[in-house]
Parts: sequence; C-alpha cells; structure tokens
Amino acid sequence: MDCQFEFPLSEKFRAYLRLDYLLRRLFKAADNADWPFFTALFDLLDVLERGDIKAELIKDLERTIEQLGRWAAMPGVDAEQLSGLNKELQGHRQWLLTQQRLPPGWRDDPLLMALRARFSVAGGDAPFDLPQLACWQQRSAVLQQADVAAWLDKVEPVARALGLFLHLVREGGRREQVLARNGFYQASAENLVLLQLAGLPAGLYPSVSGHRGRYTVRLMALGDDGETTAVADDIPMVLTHCSWQ
Repeated sequence: MDCQFEFPLSEKFRAYLRLDYLLRRLFKAADNADWPFFTALFDLLDVLERGDIKAELIKDLERTIEQLGRWAAMPGVDAEQLSGLNKELQGHRQWLLTQQRLPPGWRDDPLLMALRARFSVAGGDAPFDLPQLACWQQRSAVLQQADVAAWLDKVEPVARALGLFLHLVREGGRREQVLARNGFYQASAENLVLLQLAGLPAGLYPSVSGHRGRYTVRLMALGDDGETTAVADDIPMVLTHCSWQ
C-alpha cells in the first residue's frame, strides 16, 4: 500500500491545514466526550486565537467568488454547478462577516473556560483537578451530547467554509509523475501553496522544504527500529502542485 502526504508551502496554508486537521479531529471525537475531545477543542481554540484566520478566510472566499465569475464567462462551463458553488461560498462569507470572533460563544461558556485552565497540565483532567468535568461526565448521555452538539454548532460553519475552500484549491492542482533521483527532487513553482505526494512505497516518507516559488523533497526511510535514513535509490512518485494567488 502506498502512502500519501500533503505539505503547505505558505504560512497561511499551514494555519489552514492545521485548523482543518483539528476540526476533523474534534468532530471525530465528539461521540465520546472525553480527554481527546476536549484536547482537540482547546487546541482548536488556541489556533483560532493566533493571527486573524477569519479575515484571511473571508478574503480567500471573496477571491474564489471572483474566480467563479471569470469561469462563468468561459464556453462549455456548467453554469448550474458554478451558481451552486457561488451561492454556497457567498453564504459562508456572509456568516463569517457576522462573527466578531471565532468560534462564537466558546469563551463565554463557564464550563469550557474552567476546563481549559487545567488541560495544559499533564494529567490535569484527574477528578481532584477538575471536579467540574467529573460532575459533567456523570450527567446522562443525552445531556452530554446536547452540550457537545451546541459546542460543535459554533464551529461547523467554519469547518464547512474552510473545507470547501481547500477542496477547490486541491481540485485545481496540477498532477504529474516524477522521479526522485537518489531520493531527491527539486523544482520551481509559481504561487504554490500545497504540495501533495503519492505513490511512495510503504516505509518511505518525504521531508519537504521550500516556499511558494521553489521546493525540495528528500525521501527518507523509516526502519523497524525507528531510525531514519536518507534514500539513495531512484524512486518514482506522483506530485500534485496546488497554487493560489
């Protein structure tokens, strides 16, 4: 089975991918509101408090809407599909514009804020450290899931907006088969923000460095003992270059 990897090549998209990862982790852990769920929730809150992701996402949604407008003038384009995408993007943009902070309401929740103060401590969810959490977990499953659903409702629009934007960027990627000679590959690019790698044999992983204009890939082998070594063989792989203005 081959392995697939994705790397951001701009700080903004690094933040986007980290946010997307945490949102997925949060929703996946929602069925069992325990340590992994709250860890993902507070990690997500920390990421949202760094920089102004909301403003950047609004700008990128607006650029995408403008791009759809240019595509609509091209012959052979599915106008109905473009119209649906435009409507969805406009809705996400409008919701984000109405929010003062992301996610709305979490910082006003006394239970979440009481828990957050202890979750940075290793083992800080022990009952003697967080009696509020122990008490909350003794509530019925129905009441717990009602609270979880209310918390998730605050970030679901963010997840949908970011997920759609990243999907469109990825779908616009340029895919090609390349050869990493002696396990090494480098290339120039224009406005590159995401690099996807596929087709690598199991046991190999890429170490990627670079920026929007140029990048390098060094293939590494992960041994059974956990040690890593640079690959010296010629390895074919599939690269997808995803660009954004």
